[in-house]
Amino acid sequence: MDCSSESAPERTSEPYASLQCPNERKPIFFSISAYSGRRPDDDLVRPEALAHEQVSAIAGMVVDPRVTNVDLIRARMPDAPVKSGRMLFDPEVVARFADCGVSFLDSPTDVVPMVLAYLGYSVDSEDPKELEDAERVLKSVRPYIRYFSSTKMLIDLPNSETCVAMSWSGDYATARTRAREAGVDINLAYSVPSEGSIGWYDGMFIPADAPHPDTAHAFIDFILRPDVIAAITNFIDYANAVPASNPLIRPETLSDPAVYPTPDILAVLQPKKTLPPKIERLRTRIMARVKTGL
Repeated sequence: MDCSSESAPERTSEPYASLQCPNERKPIFFSISAYSGRRPDDDLVRPEALAHEQVSAIAGMVVDPRVTNVDLIRARMPDAPVKSGRMLFDPEVVARFADCGVSFLDSPTDVVPMVLAYLGYSVDSEDPKELEDAERVLKSVRPYIRYFSSTKMLIDLPNSETCVAMSWSGDYATARTRAREAGVDINLAYSVPSEGSIGWYDGMFIPADAPHPDTAHAFIDFILRPDVIAAITNFIDYANAVPASNPLIRPETLSDPAVYPTPDILAVLQPKKTLPPKIERLRTRIMARVKTGL
């Protein structure tokens, strides 16, 4: 296979498909184009990023969903809209669960895009009015949010200290595993808001001026070996982009939509872009105002 940037093979539309040029000091790129034909952020694979021996390798995929404690939710609201973003962004709904604990990720680049998706906007919106709408929604539910953290729910969900948690897809599986290991019988459920959410990718890169590119290539080749990447997926409960690893992944992990999203989940996801620093500062300031109540 000729993997030069000028003649790289076409991206495939097959979910979790990958293209690789092992053992060659030429660009490697993994493409996951399962979002109804939409591609990941082109910043990852634009020609200038691949020039001069740079490498872009997408190793895994993450979805931003919501995790709930089913029993605590049913006790407070039997008809809770568990498949809707209202569980996180409608104050009349969120208020019902304030006593059992609602948590948000402490991540502006996840929280703000999720609100934008809930409102029917692009997750990459730079429109001032749409960002103002997102801030207004977040402030409306702020009184009912127990805390903002990207890690604490991993402990609180298994211990029933939180009943609704915005999280990353693999963290749901991790929380469930921790509960099982501790002998805790808890009914956790995973869902992606029907209004939409975001999906993103973990990548590995070799800078054009890396002093030891051969070593970097060897490391990436090692990580992307099916047996190695399968062991990583089995340990951290995050999907990988190497289809050949599937037979080595635990069946319950491979069939878990929290790890490997189903087509109906993929259909409502939007891949988010890396936005200019000026826009990222706006998101950070929105979160700061929401958290502090200013």
